[in-house]
This record gives sequence, structure tokens and C-alpha cells, in this order.
Amino acid sequence: MHVWTRLGFVYEADIHCESCAVDQFGPEILDDDTGAIADREGNPVTPYTLGDASEYASVQHDLGEYPHVHCGDCRTVLYEAEFGSEDANEEPAEEDD
Repeated sequence: MHVWTRLGFVYEADIHCESCAVDQFGPEILDDDTGAIADREGNPVTPYTLGDASEYASVQHDLGEYPHVHCGDCRTVLYEAEFGSEDANEEPAEEDD
């Protein structure tokens, strides 16, 4: 997957999966890259991408929180970050022979 891979949409001050967005706005939402479709508050419905989720997860992890993103309607998990142990980047210790 690429950072621009769409995971869902942002509208009504929350993140929503594609299925719930289609239920709310119709199938044309999947082809709208212009932001022409607006939510009830008049704000453009915008794509939520893997890059957005990764950035959010990094900030949440730095704050000591469990980073995941779920749909605000159906609660389906859209993104769940996987962070290794704190010493995952360290060189393995040499074994004594």
C-alpha cells in the first residue's frame, strides 16, 4: 500500500469507512477527488489516506497512547499501527563461543 491509499473519508468531524460514506453520500463519493461533495455542515468530504493514519498513529504513539483509527459510524478498524519494541533497531548482541 502507498501513503496515498484511501482508507476512508473525513466528514461530520470524524473519520468514516468507504461503506458508510457510500451509505451517506451515494457511490459517487468513491469517484470524487475534487471535494465537491459536502457534509451537513457544508465542509468538503475529503479522503482519509494511509499517510494521514500513519502520521496520526506516530503522534499518538509518542503520547503513549494506543494508535488505531476506526470508522465513526460502524466502528470498523481502518488502521492499526504496529510498533516494534523500543530496542528493535539495536544490533543483536554477539554470542560467546
